[in-house]
Amino acid sequence: MKFLSTGNYSLRTPFKEAVISGIADNGGLYLPAEIPVLPGAFFRNMYEMSLADISYVVLSAMLGEDISSEKIKDVISAVLTFPIPVIHLKGDRLFAAELFHGPSGSCRDLSVRFMAQFFELFFDVPANKRIKLLASVSSDYGIAVSDAFSNSDKFRIFVVSPKGKLSEEALAKICNNGKNITAIEVRGSESESLSITQAALVDKTLRDTVILTSANTINISSLLPLVIQYFHICARMIENGATPDNIVFAVPGGNLADVTALLIASEMGLPIKKIIAAYFEKETENPINKPRVEYLLESSKIPVSTVIITESDMISCKDALHNQYHYTADYSTAVNASALLKELKDDEFGAFLATATPDIKARLVESPVHHNSISPTYNAFKRIILTE
Repeated sequence: MKFLSTGNYSLRTPFKEAVISGIADNGGLYLPAEIPVLPGAFFRNMYEMSLADISYVVLSAMLGEDISSEKIKDVISAVLTFPIPVIHLKGDRLFAAELFHGPSGSCRDLSVRFMAQFFELFFDVPANKRIKLLASVSSDYGIAVSDAFSNSDKFRIFVVSPKGKLSEEALAKICNNGKNITAIEVRGSESESLSITQAALVDKTLRDTVILTSANTINISSLLPLVIQYFHICARMIENGATPDNIVFAVPGGNLADVTALLIASEMGLPIKKIIAAYFEKETENPINKPRVEYLLESSKIPVSTVIITESDMISCKDALHNQYHYTADYSTAVNASALLKELKDDEFGAFLATATPDIKARLVESPVHHNSISPTYNAFKRIILTE
């Protein structure tokens, strides 16, 4: 499969090159130039297939020209060491897709661990050098990245976040994951934090000096695995009585990675009726993947709606899930569930993403270690990349 850039639709780049560069030279984000449609036989049997089997079919369709069947199987075997339960809330048409059962407890373990395997496949490291990975984060994605690449002799990880955006707990997990992890807090906004990271990725002078790439959903190797996730969730819903073509997903709006993945999945034939992007009222939009969504919406027939959830909505939904369904959710999960309940019609089947464990004790970690705090200037960021 070849990949185009949202900055140049005529560009055609192999998967390996897209993964290694992370971002196109013109600053565009990579997307499949042509999205394959999966055969009808797959959809007829999908609900009987395991997550590993689904992963193989989806990845082979997308990457079979770039990676051998055996390598794809090896990657899947290395990644899928944990389940993604899809809980049917009995007596209703609701499903909770629990994404927090991976090694780091982050909802992004699936995508990040696939990305780590692709990096291992594609990056050749010169003697006495490390590849430097930049992850601009505003959530626990940084935990998944630091865990997947922890203590690697091959990669140096820079987890970049706006000051105060990550919880002390998340920052502690990132800082304590390994000596090859550098946590950087930018004394500025989320957009400033993202801007200096993207500036580094397109700085040709810097990239002539160090081996550099993106380690968040800017990188296509982190985004594509999310497509697998939605085929699996849909399969489990159908297995438990959901009607194909009548399935609605409520996902975090955030950086629009999940919306992008769902639009790709729908182009591959996944029977989605509607996508709901849920935002908490106090959340700052971080539209890294907005150019991808805009491109995909030009041809997509799947409606995407935005729902803003208030603090009162979130608390009420959390209580309702517990009282009506005996399901315990954390607050971020309740945002997604609340958005779904606001828009779901009586004849539809809905799934919301459960993005964090409600068990607070399971998330306690050591105190944070030293981390960098910098002004929101590119030169300050660049100095750290060059010296560590």
